[in-house]
Amino acid sequence: MVEVAPPLTSSFLIVAAGSSAARRLLGEGMRQIVALEKNIFLFERRYFRRRALSKQVKYRPALRAPGDCGAWSSSPTRRAVKYKIVLKAPSARTGGNLFLTVYNCIKQISCALLFILSLVGASAGQTDEAIREQFRAFWVDAFHDGIKTPEQVDKLIADVKASRANAIIAQVRRRADSYYLNSLEPIVEDPALAKNFDALQYLIDKAHAENIEVHAWLNTFIAWGNTAPPSHPGHVFNLHGRGKSGRDYWLMVDNAGNELTDSGYMLDPGHPDAAEYTVNVYLHLVKNYNVDGIHLDFVRYTGQTWGYNPVSVERFNRRFNRTGAPAPDDPDWMEWRRNQVSSVVRRIYLGAIAINPMIKVSAALIAWGAGPIAEADWLRTSAYTAVFQDWRAWLEEGILDMAIPMNYDRESNASQKRWFDDWIEWDKNHRYNRHVVIGQGSFLNTISESIRQARRALGPSKQGNFADGICFYSYATTNSANQPSQDFYRALSTPSSYDAEPTPIFANPAVVPLMAWKFNVKKGSIMGVITSANGVRVEGLDVTIIKLKKTGGRQLKAKVVTDGSGFFGALEVGKGKFEVIVSRGEDTIYTTTAQIIGGSVTMANITLSQ
Repeated sequence: MVEVAPPLTSSFLIVAAGSSAARRLLGEGMRQIVALEKNIFLFERRYFRRRALSKQVKYRPALRAPGDCGAWSSSPTRRAVKYKIVLKAPSARTGGNLFLTVYNCIKQISCALLFILSLVGASAGQTDEAIREQFRAFWVDAFHDGIKTPEQVDKLIADVKASRANAIIAQVRRRADSYYLNSLEPIVEDPALAKNFDALQYLIDKAHAENIEVHAWLNTFIAWGNTAPPSHPGHVFNLHGRGKSGRDYWLMVDNAGNELTDSGYMLDPGHPDAAEYTVNVYLHLVKNYNVDGIHLDFVRYTGQTWGYNPVSVERFNRRFNRTGAPAPDDPDWMEWRRNQVSSVVRRIYLGAIAINPMIKVSAALIAWGAGPIAEADWLRTSAYTAVFQDWRAWLEEGILDMAIPMNYDRESNASQKRWFDDWIEWDKNHRYNRHVVIGQGSFLNTISESIRQARRALGPSKQGNFADGICFYSYATTNSANQPSQDFYRALSTPSSYDAEPTPIFANPAVVPLMAWKFNVKKGSIMGVITSANGVRVEGLDVTIIKLKKTGGRQLKAKVVTDGSGFFGALEVGKGKFEVIVSRGEDTIYTTTAQIIGGSVTMANITLSQ
C-alpha cells in the first residue's frame, strides 16, 4: 500500500518486475525522468488530500519478464507534468518498508511515499550482489565504429549487455561537429556515418529499452584537427579560427603565437564569446535529447604555455592592471586560466540542471604521472599546474556530479602501475559527496592486465573508501595485444582464462548508483547575467548572496565574481528569500532580492542602472 499526503493535482503509479532498474515510464499522458534504482513490484496506491482519503487506486499490470515496466496516471491530459522518483533507502534485500520521494518538477511539489516491497519475481538465490549499485561503462569514441549506423548501435548494446555494464559514454561531438541532427553545429564530416542518421537519438532509444544509461560525450574546446578546414562555412573554425582577428578570433595560442596544439586547434575558454558558444552547444543538446548525462572531455588547456588568445590576455591585464604578456608560470596567470575553465564547467552545470535537474554532468579528467599522496600534492599535479583543470575544486563546489579520472597506465610497467595505484587511492578518498568513477585504459593493457587493474579500482582504499564504478577506454580498443574484443566483454561477466579469480568482476547485474544530492529539495541554486544600462555584460563584479532568515538574521551563503560574459552562479545555497548584492571593489552598486526554490535553479538577471 502507498500513502501520499500532499495535495498533488494528478496521481500515478509505477510498477516494475524483476531486479532490473525501472528506467522508463510508458504510461499514457506522462513525460518523465526516472531515477528509480531498485526492485519495484506490485503494490496498491492511495493518496490523501488534507488528511482525508479522497481516492484509492488498484493497478495490477501483467508484467511477464524482469525489466517490464508499467505506469498509470489519473490525468492523461496533463502532459507537461514531469515526475522524478527516488528511493530513500540505500537498498532492498529482504523486503520491508522503504521510503520514496516524488517530485513534481514544474511546481516543485514534493511528497513522501511509503510502500511495502514484495519480492515477487525475485529469484530464490538472489544475493546482495544482484542489486549492487555500481557504475559500469565504456567510452565509445567516434573515431572508430560504435554509433555510426543502426547496426553498429545494435551491436554496441549487445556487447554492453554481455559485459553486464549499465552505461555508455558515447562521443557525439569530435571537433565542433555532431553525430546528432538537432544541433547548433554542422553534422560531422564522416563518410562512415549513415545518411540522415541521428546516432544519438537511436542510441538513446535502444539503450533505454535495455535499462542502459546514455551519456553524451562532447570534446569541449577542440575546434578542428590538423587537416584541411571543414567544408561547412558555418563551422566555428571557419568563422572564428585561422586568419580571423580581433574579437572574431577565438583560437587558443601559445606564448610563441602557435595555433596548432597536440590535440588540434582549440577554442580558448578565456575568450568570452568562445566560452559562451561552447556552453550553448551543451545546453542545446540537453534541451533536445533525453540523455542521462553529458560528459565533458578536453575541458582544459593543453599545456602551461597555452592560453594566450589576445582577448584573454587583454582581459587579464585589465583585471590586474598590467601590460604585455604574462610568463607561463606567473601564479596570477595560472590561476586566471584555471578560473576560465572552471567558469565554463560551472555555467554548463547550472544551465544543464536548470533544464533537467536529473541530468548527470561528468568529465574525463587528467591523471598524468605520479598520483598525489598528501593533500598538498594536488597543487603539484599536471591537472592543476599544466592544463589548469582543477577538478578537485569542481567536486568540492559540486559543479561536477561524476569525476572520471583517466587513469591510463600500463600494468606491465612498474612505475606506471604505481601511478595507477596511487591515483585510484586518491580518487576513492576525495569524492566530496559526489561520485568518482575510475577511468581505466584497457587500450594500454592486455585483457588479463585490465582485469587486474579493474579489481583494484573497484576494491576499497586503505581508508576503506570505494569508487562508484569503472569506465573502460575503450569499447573499440579493448586491449593492447590484438585479442578479440568479445573476449574482453565476456571476461568481465563470465569466468575465463583471462581472470585468475573464479568469480568475474561483473558476476551479477548492477544498477547505476543513485545521486542523492539530485533530490535535495532543501537547497536551491542561483545564476544570472549582469549587464550595464546600455546592454554590455559586465565582468569582474563581486556578487554576494545572503540568506534572509525569517527571524531577521542574515547569513552569508556565497560570494562569486562575474565572468567574461557577466555570468555568476552559486550552487545549493538553500531556499527562501535571499539578498543579492553587486559590488565593484568596496562600492555596492546594486542590491536586489531573489526567492530561491529548493531543488531548482533560480534565474536572477540584473541590469545595472548606471
